[in-house]
Amino acid sequence: MRAFAWFVPVLALGFGCAPVADDVQNETAGESDESLANTLSKTLGPLKLTLQSRVLFEERDGKRVLVIKGSANRNLENVFSFVPDDGFGQASLVTQRKFELVLAEGYEINTLLSGMPILMSVQTSTGSPNSFVAQISIAPSFANFQGSSKVFVKTAIEPTFIRSEIDNLRYRGGAKITGGAIGLSVATVDGSDPVVSQIDSDEFGFDWVFDSFRLAADPATDKVQFVADRATGADLTKSATIDIRVNGLDLTTDDPYEVWHKDCDADVWQCIQDTPASQSDLAHCGTYRDVLRCVHLDSCQIFGFEPLSLDATDSSALDPAIESFNDGCVGGGDWCSVSTVESYDVGACSETPFGLMEIVDIVNAASQEQPQGGWGGQLLDVTQLAGTPLFGTSYSSGGPLLLDALHGFAASEDVQAWYFVEEAPCQNCHDFWTKTVLFYAATGRVLVVNGSYGYDS
Repeated sequence: MRAFAWFVPVLALGFGCAPVADDVQNETAGESDESLANTLSKTLGPLKLTLQSRVLFEERDGKRVLVIKGSANRNLENVFSFVPDDGFGQASLVTQRKFELVLAEGYEINTLLSGMPILMSVQTSTGSPNSFVAQISIAPSFANFQGSSKVFVKTAIEPTFIRSEIDNLRYRGGAKITGGAIGLSVATVDGSDPVVSQIDSDEFGFDWVFDSFRLAADPATDKVQFVADRATGADLTKSATIDIRVNGLDLTTDDPYEVWHKDCDADVWQCIQDTPASQSDLAHCGTYRDVLRCVHLDSCQIFGFEPLSLDATDSSALDPAIESFNDGCVGGGDWCSVSTVESYDVGACSETPFGLMEIVDIVNAASQEQPQGGWGGQLLDVTQLAGTPLFGTSYSSGGPLLLDALHGFAASEDVQAWYFVEEAPCQNCHDFWTKTVLFYAATGRVLVVNGSYGYDS
């Protein structure tokens, strides 16, 4: 096996992949890949496209590449390989009816082995239609088993998502030992050994990162050795090679981004949310690509956005601050009062963009008291807000403390404020009704302070 350069895997492309073929479990030793189909074909209209199932590493220009080979039933004008928005791989004609798709070492090989399909445009010389797009996917698996039938190695090698700041992708295999074992070693001829973990008394899992897995898979004749350590002292052994095969082929004449686009599955997303952050392994939620499509999305991206709404919340924690404010009103010829503080949270999936005035409109529309002259009001900055009668000290010594309490309740001091005041009828006095709407964008909290103040003429 040959040394191979490290790369950073694709993490952001969310294009859907073809379903992975069902796992065929080998219950007897020595199964050969000769039992698998040698070709995979797809016909659409006048075009029949055929791929060789086996995908092998080759030496090209001093580098190890992975080559997918195929043919068509018609003469071809051109082939071009790509993934959404980018050229990818190198598709070329070998003859008028034969082509090959070469995947470069590192990034390209890992992307396809991790479950992402590649697209290939196909132009034929004759026939109608004569322009097609093929979707091709490949997958690794174990083959050519030899050794003890009591060591059952799963055929499938599954790309798996692991929470990691460095590399989220693992290539995972599994083995089950009849009668159990106290340990399992998995070794390759060049030391590119996976990390083995024991699941229970008779089941084991083992993970490769890509650079090690590529070495283990190239060339395809190299064997992976399995040794099960049993308490009786009688070790059990088995070997297998790593096979890479085409496991998906499809054709379309329509927009491939529409035909094969695949969104995050809501069940996969929910599984990720239900998995404790301390648990890095997300294999139980789906394949690597299933999880990758969902792991960075929030609930709004999954379930959609809704019109702006305000959800009422309990504001009783502010009662002591309100009582303190009212107790601090100076009395005599002046008076003040905070009657209520309403608390709301902005709907988690409210449509954007919106701002303070959209919130004020909702609050005022729901108000039981409507001013005779309509809602005017003004926007205040933090300094202006602190100088209003209810939050300054001119009417109550508890004004600044009330404002601090509101900030604390909202868990933010970054506030946007709208202030409304209207004078009410009062004989030989001046009485003012006020409403202040505070929006804390950082926490999505809205507070509505209803109060009054006044003085004798």
